[in-house]
Amino acid sequence: MLREFVETGRYSFREKFDSWEEAIAASCEPIIKEGVIESVYVEAVINCVKKYGPYIIIAPNIAMPHSTEGAEGVNETAICFMKVEEPVHFDPEDPEKDARLFFVLASA
Repeated sequence: MLREFVETGRYSFREKFDSWEEAIAASCEPIIKEGVIESVYVEAVINCVKKYGPYIIIAPNIAMPHSTEGAEGVNETAICFMKVEEPVHFDPEDPEKDARLFFVLASA
């Protein structure tokens, strides 16, 4: 899996973000640039987190931004990775809802 990230360039490293919405958008950039997903998919992921809460936090410091299979704006199935130096806070009152590693999933 790591080889796929490196060979395809589907990874990024960032310092910090002012909001979790900015972090999600940035984590999607490598596959937006390739045309794998469109900005409407990023908006769908952000709207799902607003509606359902930080369901994308799968473990402390690990987020897996995604929406439903076959969601609008997904042109092919892919995954990409982003590491952030400063934790992104999804719930300021719950440090277990922070994330520094983002694995974006898109499923066509």
